[in-house]
Amino acid sequence: MLHLVPAIHAEERERLLGKVYIKTREMLVIIHDFFDLAKLESGDQNMPMTRILMNEPCGTTIRAEQSDLEQHSIWQSRQAARFDAPGR
Repeated sequence: MLHLVPAIHAEERERLLGKVYIKTREMLVIIHDFFDLAKLESGDQNMPMTRILMNEPCGTTIRAEQSDLEQHSIWQSRQAARFDAPGR
């Protein structure tokens, strides 16, 4: 679809397509995770229950998206400080 918009420069088009590719790969991982969970819930796959700390994975995801959010004025710098604290 982007190739049909003549007003977008080639460099910008490539940058946007790169982002789309990365987000598509991330979505594919989420879809695979969903089906893995479906297998667990159906009993097709057995997995022992263990405690999982979600602080680090959530903080990593938020930091990864922080620059995009800042560009769109969604992210406040004081919020970023909470996720950049060592040991979190």
